[in-house]
Amino acid sequence: MKNSTSIATKLYGTHECVPAMSRLTAGPISCDFDQGALRSIKFYGTEAIRNIAIVVRDKDWGTYLPALSNVELKQNKDSFSISFDAVCQDDTQEIRYHANISGSADGKLSFTGNFHASTDFLTNRTGFVVLHPLAGVAGYPVSIESVTGDITHSNFPELIDPVQPFKNIRAITHEVLPGANVRCQMTGDTFEMEDHRQWNDASFKTYVRPLALPWPYTIAKADSFTQSVELFFDVKNIQAPAVHKEQDTKACTITLSNADTPKPMPAIGLGLEPQHLAGAQHSEGLLHQLKPQQLVIWHELDKHNTDDLKNATELCGSINTKIELQAVIPDKNFKSEIAELAKRCGQAKMVLSAIHVAPSKYLKSIMPGPSWPAVTELARLYDEVRLQFPGVPVGGGMLSFFPELNRHRPPINSMDFISHASNTITHASDDISVTENLEALPYIIKTCRAFAPDKPYHVGPSSIAMRFNPYGSKTMDNPNNTRIAMARMDPRQRGLLNSAWTGGYAAHMVRGGIDCINLHAPTGEFGIFNYHEKWPRPGFDDTEKQVFPVYHVLSGLTRATGLPQIQTNSSNSREVEAFSYEDDGKQILWVSNLTNKPQLVNFDGLRSTQCDIATLSADTFEQCTDSIDGFGLTTSKQIGRELTLSEYAVVRITC
Repeated sequence: MKNSTSIATKLYGTHECVPAMSRLTAGPISCDFDQGALRSIKFYGTEAIRNIAIVVRDKDWGTYLPALSNVELKQNKDSFSISFDAVCQDDTQEIRYHANISGSADGKLSFTGNFHASTDFLTNRTGFVVLHPLAGVAGYPVSIESVTGDITHSNFPELIDPVQPFKNIRAITHEVLPGANVRCQMTGDTFEMEDHRQWNDASFKTYVRPLALPWPYTIAKADSFTQSVELFFDVKNIQAPAVHKEQDTKACTITLSNADTPKPMPAIGLGLEPQHLAGAQHSEGLLHQLKPQQLVIWHELDKHNTDDLKNATELCGSINTKIELQAVIPDKNFKSEIAELAKRCGQAKMVLSAIHVAPSKYLKSIMPGPSWPAVTELARLYDEVRLQFPGVPVGGGMLSFFPELNRHRPPINSMDFISHASNTITHASDDISVTENLEALPYIIKTCRAFAPDKPYHVGPSSIAMRFNPYGSKTMDNPNNTRIAMARMDPRQRGLLNSAWTGGYAAHMVRGGIDCINLHAPTGEFGIFNYHEKWPRPGFDDTEKQVFPVYHVLSGLTRATGLPQIQTNSSNSREVEAFSYEDDGKQILWVSNLTNKPQLVNFDGLRSTQCDIATLSADTFEQCTDSIDGFGLTTSKQIGRELTLSEYAVVRITC
């Protein structure tokens, strides 16, 4: 077949062009200028600050994409400078700012923003946000200078802090390299820090305007103000590392080792919402071939009906899969509502393998400080569910995301398993953040295990995009098929980036001992099958293609359920991730390139240098999306213990 799909569509599911980043250096300091933000600020090659950006959010916490103009960038021998103008606007309001950035070899980096409201501007946050990375930071010492000048010596949290670990901040100082600190000083307002890992973000976030103040708030028309962030690096008392150049060509090593008592691979499920039942039914044959262990059925008592459950039951019966029910009740009279739910399930002849019921008020998040809304005591609610659904495991936790679970922990002893979902574009939607944020998953798992150590652990349904918005009135619209934070439809669902992201997500969950991983959906915004939708699907519209690339990763996972895991670790988990298992005496290893550049990978622990390798990449995209058999047909034999993966490629290695 003619290879007619553009490379951008293959990788990202969209024609949207993303401006290239500019690398800047000033002596031992390096960083990337990325559409108005500074990313990956390094000192002698070690990441010190993940990001500094001016962030403007609307009343629903949606993030404006600033339109830049008059960009001037100068790279000198030992310094750099940037200036630009930006505007954030919609149909009703507008704010502008002018930014100046400078870096020098003496260890100073400065970023200043001068703001001016063209209209009254309603916002939840407007100003600077600073992100600290996790490696060498989480659990390590930090000094906090308050707005009054007091100094507090502490540690960045190791487990995820449900509230702000530090408030009233003027400056933060922590060690970057042995004997070398960075001081991050913020002026123009009062800053505080939240543990960004809660939202699946791989950072600690220091942001402007305390959450205890009212929001949204209005910046009055013609109001002007200035904020700045300055970094001061120790350059005098440190011996420069022998090597501090970017190690772009260094191979990542994947290490495989057998445990004495291997854990089984987890069960795999898909989500299913009533509005996408028709698409799922249309894809029944493909679903049957996929063989998911369960479908997670979403049911809101006051919005859906018995026919929705009947249709879902019939579909699950036809593909011979289990049903986990996630049900939302109004909680006006919880006993009668749970009885009604049981009645509907009985009428639909729906046999459940698990159930998780939650009050509708818990679909919204509560910021730190205020009490959560009054609902039926969860222990009583779970007991009533158990009474109405005898013998069915009862889940607890949140139907939303980990922040809500961590901030409002349920009665652990009253549930049979704990559950939450995740998405990766709550705060940022760029390609780097989407895969970078996988770094937060081990911390989420570890924190959840700390307060629910003995409970089976279910996650999902999870995807890159956001199923619903607990933090505002709605998810963000995405009519132009672009990268938008808090959007329900993300184009990368259909691209190779999503298959790599899913491989990386699964690798962390498998390593963390998760019992059941629920991902994506048959069709719809989170779909894995090609089905006509109301939004554009470049590369798939008006074609006979069967599946999106991610299907093949899920197919590998569903077939691995219950098989013994092989311990698998990556020397560079940020850029390459992997999971593996034993199948009929063979090692099966899945490796994902989480970046937009080729990655050299070598292997330690493969039983043979002669392996069968199937490849999901831009070169095999057409073949792998035309048919569910396409991925297997890419298999070739390869000799050696080294492999180069193209951008966002996934390979399956069988030895």
